[in-house]
Amino acid sequence: MWAGIVFAAFLDCTLPAPAAPAARTDVVVIANGDHITGEVKSLDRGRLRLKTDNAGDVYIEWDKILRLDANSQFDVETVSGHHVVGSLRGTGDGTLLVVSAPDTSSLGFQSVVRMTPLKSSFWGKLDGSLDVGSSFALANHLSQLNVSMSSIYRERRYSLGNDLNSTLVHQDSVPDTRRGTVGFSYARYFENRWQGQGDLRFERNDQLGLELRISADGGVGRYLVQSNSTLLDVGTGLSVNRERQTDGSMTDNLEGVLSTSFSTFVYDSPKVNVDSYLRLYPGLSDWGRLRLEASLNAKRELVKDLFLGLNAVESYDNQPPAGATSNDWNVYLSIGWTF
Repeated sequence: MWAGIVFAAFLDCTLPAPAAPAARTDVVVIANGDHITGEVKSLDRGRLRLKTDNAGDVYIEWDKILRLDANSQFDVETVSGHHVVGSLRGTGDGTLLVVSAPDTSSLGFQSVVRMTPLKSSFWGKLDGSLDVGSSFALANHLSQLNVSMSSIYRERRYSLGNDLNSTLVHQDSVPDTRRGTVGFSYARYFENRWQGQGDLRFERNDQLGLELRISADGGVGRYLVQSNSTLLDVGTGLSVNRERQTDGSMTDNLEGVLSTSFSTFVYDSPKVNVDSYLRLYPGLSDWGRLRLEASLNAKRELVKDLFLGLNAVESYDNQPPAGATSNDWNVYLSIGWTF
C-alpha cells in the first residue's frame, strides 16, 4: 500500500495545479438551524467530513444533519448496498435527492451510509489511527511496549489498507519476546454489499514458535449489517502461506479462511469506537490443524482526535512446534491518535 501512497502523493505534487482553488459552496444545515458552508469530502461511519475555509476539516454526525446541498458528483451508497451517482440536494424533510441526468433518486437520510466524491485529493480519502501502550513492573523488571497502527485509502469501488500490530516484552536475564503482524489489504466493492478481498501478511510470534509466516489470502465477503452506527461482515476464502519455525523447520500450507468483523461507533460525547475481528484458518494441506487470530480495540475520546484505548489480541494454533505454547494473548491500555 505504501508504494501506492508514495506514487499517488508524487502525482499530487507533480501534476499542474489549477489556476484557482474551487469555491467551497456546499451547504450543510444541522439540527439547531446553523448553516455551515464548505466542501463535502466524504461520509463514512456515521460522520460527514466537511472542509471549511476557517476551521479546517469539520466532522458532523450524519443524524444531526437536516439538509445537504453539494454540486460535485458523488457515489452514494445505501444501507442495502445500492449505489447512486450524482450531485446532492436536500429537501429539509429528511430526504436527500441525488441528481444526475436524466434521473433523480430520492433517498431517506438514514438510508445513506457512505458517500465518496468522484473527484477528490489523495489525502482527502485517507483515514487511519496510531495507538501506543507500555508497562513496567519494578518487582521483576518486566517491561512491555505495544504499537498498533492502521490506515485505509478508499476510492469509489475499491479500498487499500494496511495494519501493524507489534509487541515487545523485555525482562532482565531473559531473552526478549516479540510478536508482530504487518498486513496489506485490497477490497473491491460490488452491489448489494458484496466485496472481493485480498490480503498479504507477514507475522512473527515467539510464544507460538513462529519465526516468520508469509501468507496471501483471497476470497469474498458481504456486509450483513451496514448502517451509520454498526458494520458487520462475514467472509470466506483460501490462504497459502510459508512458515519458518524457531526450530528451523519450514512448511508450505494451504488453509481455508472464515472471517468476521464487527464495528460500532457512537459520536455523541464522549465518542466511542469498538472494532473487532475474528479469523479461523482450518488446515487443508495439513488436515486437522486449526489456527485462530482475533483482535478487539475499544476507544474513548479524551480530547479531539486523541483516544484512550483498550486493546486485546489473541493467536491460537492447535499444532504448534515442539516446546511452544498453543495460545498467546495480550491485553493492554493505549493512547491513540486518529487522522
